[in-house]
Amino acid sequence: MSTGTCRYCGKSFTGSGMSRHIAACPSRKSSVEGNASQRLLHLVVSDSEEPDYWLHILTAPETPLSEIDVFLRAIWVECCGHSSEFVAAGTRYISDFNLLPVPMQEESESFDLPLSELPDCRHIVYRYDLGCPTTLYIRRLHPIESPVTEQTVVLAARNDPPQIECSCGAGAALLFARDLLYESFDDAFFCDHCIEAYDGGPEMLAPITNSPRMGVCGYYRSEIDPIGESPGFERAEFLIQNVTTSETATRLRSSDDSDRHAVIREEIGALRKMPVGEHNLRAARFISAHLEEFVEPLRELLLETLRRWDESCERPSDYSHVFALYLLARIPDGELFATLAPYFTRFDVIDAIWGETFRVCAARDSLWGSLCRETPELLMAFALERSADPVLRADAVNGLVALYLTGNLVREQITEYLKLLVEQTVQERDQAVGEILASACCTVYPDELIEDVQHLYDAGLLEGARVDYRDNARGLTERYTCREHLERVESIGIFSLVDDAPALLRELFREPEEFG
Repeated sequence: MSTGTCRYCGKSFTGSGMSRHIAACPSRKSSVEGNASQRLLHLVVSDSEEPDYWLHILTAPETPLSEIDVFLRAIWVECCGHSSEFVAAGTRYISDFNLLPVPMQEESESFDLPLSELPDCRHIVYRYDLGCPTTLYIRRLHPIESPVTEQTVVLAARNDPPQIECSCGAGAALLFARDLLYESFDDAFFCDHCIEAYDGGPEMLAPITNSPRMGVCGYYRSEIDPIGESPGFERAEFLIQNVTTSETATRLRSSDDSDRHAVIREEIGALRKMPVGEHNLRAARFISAHLEEFVEPLRELLLETLRRWDESCERPSDYSHVFALYLLARIPDGELFATLAPYFTRFDVIDAIWGETFRVCAARDSLWGSLCRETPELLMAFALERSADPVLRADAVNGLVALYLTGNLVREQITEYLKLLVEQTVQERDQAVGEILASACCTVYPDELIEDVQHLYDAGLLEGARVDYRDNARGLTERYTCREHLERVESIGIFSLVDDAPALLRELFREPEEFG
């Protein structure tokens, strides 16, 4: 019998022991004391064929079946948008959730019926995918008091991920091959070492997951409970990526130019796919690992996007140019920055060409600094460009700061750049960047720059500033040495360059539904 972990106290129990524990859990009870509480139904969900997969969930009596369906799909079964149904005392409640054009001819009751109105029965049956079904049993236990929460369904406990042995018998498996699962089950599971011997296509491989739907149809993983997944999940994804990369890399190194060019077209094409998802990010990882082969195609993709904008203000239909720009940022390229700069002076243009990805200032800072590693004077020029939005000019100043904090500028250089910027800003009485420069002086440690901060103040360029930068500058030098201060700034992690473009792109596109 499998064990699982209580999400209130972290203790481990068997499935049956968990039923008693949830009702009596001291941590759960203490969370109720002195707080608003509500009476919730306690439901135990288990797989009909593999009862070692189980969930304990809490939900209000008035929760409709449709919400329970949404939760079960997200945590355990969703793969391709199939229909689902509940059956209670012989009555069927069939969803109209179906992404496939399959007509529903079955008579059923409303899927919006509250749980409390289901007829009494030993257990409720839930079935996902009426073609290749995963069938679950739901038992109703005694209601319990629980803190008021915005969650419609609360996960109280889940079985621990099952330990599946590798086919070699030497240790735990991390992934399996779909093509072997039903043909030669004992040979379908692989550990780190055995995967090298697999001779099938990478599209057949999938990580082992903590779900009774594993291996059925296109199921991949839980959408809402990553901590309840198998601990080797990320490693398995890495191994699968290596299989894909190895096969494609061999073609990329081929002496046959047509084969090599075909790989380049395929990977660039993958960047164009919509909506943005794993296909784009996988291609980004591959391109980043073989960047020298892709520099010119990526530049051409980027410049072609800008040409279309210049000719007809045509908005891009995908985000391939964003991927191209970040992938190229690993290579210092002042010429490319100078080409791009006019397209980054106003937010309306940024939104039209680059979309929401460039609304994140840290994304712009790291990009500018990376492209201008060898030409920081271009960042100075952009910071002084009065036709540009002040926020975007601040990005250029922060790009200089990032170059210093990452060791691409020595202290003499950053102080010289900031002094020159302050001097020109005062001469032009450019109040838009006065506070930006004062902040930068404090960030890099103001020891040699206190007079420059005072200069900005005397020129009236810090009027209305959110911070008294003169006091801030003096206080920093009194409390910390330069080394201590820079260690504090580094620990915050705000200033960086684009050293790992795929990781940064994954962060920028972390809500893929926004980029569909």
